[in-house]
Amino acid sequence: MLSQFSNRLIMPDKFFRMIISIGFASVVVVIVIVASMIMQDKQHYLLILPIAIIVGYLGFIFPQATLLVIVALIPMNSFAGFLGISKLVTLYKVLFPIALLSLLLGRVTGRFRSLPFYALDYWIIAWILLDCVLSIFAHDPLEAFNFTRRLISMGLLYFAISRVFININWHVRLQKTIVFAALVSSLFSIFMSGDMPSPMDLERMTGATDTSPNIFAVSLIPPILLAIAFIMQKTSLVRIFFYMTIVLVLLLAFTLTYSRSAFLVFMIAGLAGLWIWRFKLTPKHWLGFGAGIVIVMFLIPSNFWDRIATLTQVGSEGFVDYSLWRRENYIKVAAKMFVSAPFFGVGPGNFLLLHGAAEYQPEPSLIGIARQPHNAYLQVTTETGIAGLAIFISTLITALKSSYKFLKIRDENFWLASALFLSMTAYVVMGFFSHLLLDKNFWIILAMIRTLPELMPYQR
Repeated sequence: MLSQFSNRLIMPDKFFRMIISIGFASVVVVIVIVASMIMQDKQHYLLILPIAIIVGYLGFIFPQATLLVIVALIPMNSFAGFLGISKLVTLYKVLFPIALLSLLLGRVTGRFRSLPFYALDYWIIAWILLDCVLSIFAHDPLEAFNFTRRLISMGLLYFAISRVFININWHVRLQKTIVFAALVSSLFSIFMSGDMPSPMDLERMTGATDTSPNIFAVSLIPPILLAIAFIMQKTSLVRIFFYMTIVLVLLLAFTLTYSRSAFLVFMIAGLAGLWIWRFKLTPKHWLGFGAGIVIVMFLIPSNFWDRIATLTQVGSEGFVDYSLWRRENYIKVAAKMFVSAPFFGVGPGNFLLLHGAAEYQPEPSLIGIARQPHNAYLQVTTETGIAGLAIFISTLITALKSSYKFLKIRDENFWLASALFLSMTAYVVMGFFSHLLLDKNFWIILAMIRTLPELMPYQR
């Protein structure tokens, strides 16, 4: 009976296909006619239209595969744009509405079953609703609405993934997509680092992304943990060595970001992992971990440790680190913003603009300069006040408790639950060093934690 449900979840029924095919064909005819009228001076774009229609149709019929493509593009977002078209148009904005529409119609037709709402769902909804309300009263409503729009899109991504990947086969594909996409992006970092003019140059690699080194570094922690989970599950030696190699590549790419904050986060998550896994680890596992550490130590660039060593110089006489100095200044700015609006903040997304306002900025040289606080907790507190901070922290605690509950069961989902718990721990700690509110990887981990209860029936 379980297998029948799985087949029904994966493949749409004939009636659904027929209705969608008829509707899609009608829409295609209209699109071709309208496009040919509007794009009279760019008729060559119509040659792409048939391919786009086919891709769109397949994406609609198979939303799981469409979402996997979206997930795979996150660590390679440099390839998510379209050449010659506005930067505002990306594959995310094209593919995600297709998958979301398929999910919504699938709920109506019974293709996807309705899932009960858990505490994590309610906190996320409360978080988004609060931002929607506070956007009206923000210092800059336009900026607030823009931030809230993007937050809503993150919430929709959460609900799509947490409702589609509840079948164990598709969930494993999701895990592998996260690992392999990070691997490909990491290889970009490694190959590009070979083109550096001198090993002494601090070229901070971010793979095939256009994100910051800190964000890219922390985004590699979940795939590292998922790859370790694949290693620890009973499998063949070939697969063990395969995923061990992937872990080594990801760790090397991690060091090439030269992210001090991500290094601290990784150490905390790593130590927590060893404590959680202590009952599961055998002497062979400890030997494997030791061998991996030795190999990585040989591969890590020497200037990585020079970069990390600067953390020990904080507070020393004559030591100036402008990155740390700016972070200290963010706290001063945030304190003034909080005093001006302690309960509901200055408005979602408004820290960026108000950072350079003379009434909040104590440093004359930074007046008029827009910057993010590089701290998720500062951002939430200043922009949405005590109310927003309470909801945000409740969301994080609920996610940690949900994953830890399944981790304690120590069943077949133990390694997955531990990987997700440690990934969420990493993001919770990284929140003190970076703004992760609109980070897709963060929301995907939240969604995967939400799927844990739905995977229970698939245990053998």
